[in-house]
Amino acid sequence: MNNKNAPLYFLNEGGDMGKHIRAKDWSKTPLGDARDWPISLKTMVSVMLENPIGMYIAWGRDYTQLYNDAYLPILGTKHPNALGLSSKETFLETWHNTKPIFDRVMDGHPLRISDQMLPINRNGCIVECYFDFTHSPIRIENGDVGGILITVTDTTNTKSAENKYKLSANQLQFAIEATGLATWSINPVTKKVHWK
Repeated sequence: MNNKNAPLYFLNEGGDMGKHIRAKDWSKTPLGDARDWPISLKTMVSVMLENPIGMYIAWGRDYTQLYNDAYLPILGTKHPNALGLSSKETFLETWHNTKPIFDRVMDGHPLRISDQMLPINRNGCIVECYFDFTHSPIRIENGDVGGILITVTDTTNTKSAENKYKLSANQLQFAIEATGLATWSINPVTKKVHWK
């Protein structure tokens, strides 16, 4: 079958990122022409584009990137240049931590990371944000792993509430322990206070 005339059905939707992915000349990337992508990649791209949860695909050992609208806050100013680039280029500052994770998943081992702190530029300010990441192998037709699907959930509000609770609990514990630093008694007859 000649794939050059096949419709790009898997790129029909997807909001702004669907438009960016449709407009990209993929033949200039390691992925090549989108019509020739493995069926599993086409399927996962379709799922990713129509998903309201942040999703990101790193394909091949070059870890060529595709992502959806919900993933954009993590990329910040790295978008739109990150589309079609290697993850290594995009995340050079954290690649020493990211590469072993990606390599493990490419070897067929899924992985979950909870409450990972990332400094994110939100409204012009760098803010500590927290995310849960899942890394799942995407298998191609012969059973080998062709790439990785990364799913992201922003846990910043939950983590922030948890941190405030811990701070309040620590302050309360300090107050309780501070009362034990000194004791006193009062004589009801003389009304004198005795410190110990």
